[in-house]
Amino acid sequence: MFDTALPIDQLFPQLEQALQGCQQLIIHAPPGAGKSTRLPLWLLLQGRFAKEKVYLIQPRRLAASNVAGFLADQLDESVGGRIGLRTRYETKVSNASVIEVMTEGVFVRLIQSDPELAGVACVIFDEFHERSLQLDLGLALANQCQELLREPEQPMLLMVMSATLAAEQLQQKLPDAQLLACEGRCFPVETHYEPVPGHQDWLDHLPNLLKRILGDHEGSVLVFLPGMREIRQIERRLQTIGLEQGTHVFVLHSSLPAQEQKAVLKPSPSGERKIVLATNIAETSITIDGISVVVDSGLARVPFFDRSRGITQLRTQRISKAAATQREGRAGRLQAGDCYRLWSKDIHHSLLDYDVPEIIQGDLSSFLLELAVWGETDCRELLLVDTPDQHQLAYAHGMLGQLQALDHRGVITTTGKQLSSLGLHPRLAAMCVKAKEEGDLPLACLLAVMISEGDIFSQQVDFERSVEALIKFHRQQVTLDNHLKFQANRLIKQAKQILKRVDRRVTFELKDYLSAVGLLAEAFPDRLAKQRSSQKSGSTNTQELRYQLASGQEVCLRNDSSLVGSPFLLILEYGGQTKAPVIFKACLVAGETLDLIVGQRSVERKVCFWDPGTESVVARKQLVIDQLIISETPIKAEPEQLQSAWLSLVQDRGLSLLNTQKFEPFQQRLLWACEYTDLTLPDVSDSALLSSIEAWLGPYLLEVKSLNQLKKICIYELLHAQLDWGVRQQLDVLAPEFIALPSGIKHVVEYGRFDQPVVSAKLTEFYGWQETPRINQGKEQLLLEMLSPAGRPLQLTAELSAFWTVSYRDIQKEMKGRYPKHFWPDDPANAKATVKTKKRMD
Repeated sequence: MFDTALPIDQLFPQLEQALQGCQQLIIHAPPGAGKSTRLPLWLLLQGRFAKEKVYLIQPRRLAASNVAGFLADQLDESVGGRIGLRTRYETKVSNASVIEVMTEGVFVRLIQSDPELAGVACVIFDEFHERSLQLDLGLALANQCQELLREPEQPMLLMVMSATLAAEQLQQKLPDAQLLACEGRCFPVETHYEPVPGHQDWLDHLPNLLKRILGDHEGSVLVFLPGMREIRQIERRLQTIGLEQGTHVFVLHSSLPAQEQKAVLKPSPSGERKIVLATNIAETSITIDGISVVVDSGLARVPFFDRSRGITQLRTQRISKAAATQREGRAGRLQAGDCYRLWSKDIHHSLLDYDVPEIIQGDLSSFLLELAVWGETDCRELLLVDTPDQHQLAYAHGMLGQLQALDHRGVITTTGKQLSSLGLHPRLAAMCVKAKEEGDLPLACLLAVMISEGDIFSQQVDFERSVEALIKFHRQQVTLDNHLKFQANRLIKQAKQILKRVDRRVTFELKDYLSAVGLLAEAFPDRLAKQRSSQKSGSTNTQELRYQLASGQEVCLRNDSSLVGSPFLLILEYGGQTKAPVIFKACLVAGETLDLIVGQRSVERKVCFWDPGTESVVARKQLVIDQLIISETPIKAEPEQLQSAWLSLVQDRGLSLLNTQKFEPFQQRLLWACEYTDLTLPDVSDSALLSSIEAWLGPYLLEVKSLNQLKKICIYELLHAQLDWGVRQQLDVLAPEFIALPSGIKHVVEYGRFDQPVVSAKLTEFYGWQETPRINQGKEQLLLEMLSPAGRPLQLTAELSAFWTVSYRDIQKEMKGRYPKHFWPDDPANAKATVKTKKRMD
């Protein structure tokens, strides 16, 4: 069967031996080793796999189709014979099919419908390093099928394959699995690091680099770019720099027709070569004939779910070392090659070892729904290579609960089963189910596809215009260019397939787009947005283009959009790293549609709050949807509402808004007494008082009508009055507010200025004290702050007797010179205390 040798062949003896007693295998083989295209055929030669099915799971539709075609060619057959193919939009299988190549989403649907996988002898997860949610889920379900649902006499082999696999991590999760590794690349690849000059944009640098590479090398070139936008930019620039005759530019992207994608893989005519501009679709499981050079931008566009916004965004970021290795390997599939990386060796060392898997940063709602269909409510019961983010899980559970797909225990409901059967995101599935009840199912299916696959009319923000254009094309009222025509037909075909899943009895008829916004509001109830301020005529002020979503998020509409000035929008897509992300896709919400949404989702509430504009407390009756105020009217505030508003204002601005006279020394005194005495006292720290503000301040706010009245409320009087008489007496004894000095004058004891309580007075008032006084039943010594006759600090001491005998002598000399009229005795410990001058003492 095999005419040429491949590196994977060296594993077959070990593999044959492992199959005798092992049901789980991890295959680690480099790009081009033949693991995808030879190993499945080798399994056919083994007796136990010749009569039962082998499922070969690929992470991408193009890879699945290409692998199936290659395997069939090796058998001199067409796809649909012994080699079958299953993707979302293409199924070619027959009773003769033994090896079925499929995408991970199709596999999940198959195992959900047949948990035992009856008649399946082997399940192979190829290119597992891509780690999509569906791939992780598929492995987890297959593992449970193997361990819990298959009888010993009907074993099933589970195989995981990759060129850049984190084998150690996977072995920890599959401890019974045997690891088989195949070393060596088919052909050597020389790696060149070509960092972009610091002053130049990489998109400007790349075309000239490609022209240089074409002059230095023979053969075709594969260029890895992050997305379609960059592909088109480079394609245009290559046209302007003038390529040699016989050099053609091809594009490889998942949005292109299957025929165009497959055409890229074919060999070039003699004397010609090609430049293939591709995304990471070309990283794995496909071989592009004639490629001997890879140029890697080092960038990829990956989905990231932002739960604070409830949206999945595509982020352009650096690839991992593993992905760089995959891309590099494309240059050595058929002959020795070269790889040019647009970064330095230092940057390469800083790259992550592996890509962050989607299960950690992706939207888990579909994943969680599939688990519930399987009958599992706890992710910890499944074999998952990485643990899902708990916050992402909680968000997904909440969203599925709102859609009534799961109950409070996480168990799937009848509605949830219906949503899961459609193969759509739960939001879009819920929209289609609702549309079935209201007679708008064909339009809902079209909308679901347009949201899932992306708007083909990508330049316009107004999504309704795209829907209208697609409907007119379907009704043959408008014509589109060939590229858009293909994409439009593809979307309509997919919409028809979804329609069959929901209700086969309904005919696919698209009348108009008028109910589109109402349907989309079912899928995105949290995306209703209201303009923050009215649009002035002729104004281009960005501030007037800001909208608030029902979730509270603020977004910004570009001032050149056709939707500028619309009071209400339904936001379908937005993004960016700014505080106010830019709206990419939206619909105008007005008239009956707005009334219907408001009528179904709004609630009425009465609020009272401080209005900084009018510097007063105002009361309003509001119609709200979540955090969005649809409308409001003034009302008279009730005493309880006023009380709540004043409390919120004090909590927001702090206790300084009240009368704080005498409060700070009282607060510090109580805080000290709480820490150093045995008294049971309330916590009067600012944070504690603000958290309990309703209890101690609330009753005094019922009659407050203005800010001036509020400012007159004395905190000290309120808190002091709440202390029992007995507690006050004990407090005065243990932590006195005042202390009488030998001068006969009472001075305040300060409890917050130093670590110890302190008494501050003129030095002459301390005459006659021989020892430092104590408080708290003699446990705590006071600090004494000595002041000059002018009130300036002279000395701080806690050891009065030592002060009189040592430090006082120097101070005495200085004070006699500065204040000769005052009394400076030689024996202050036994002298009479005074605040008078010597003349007035006589």
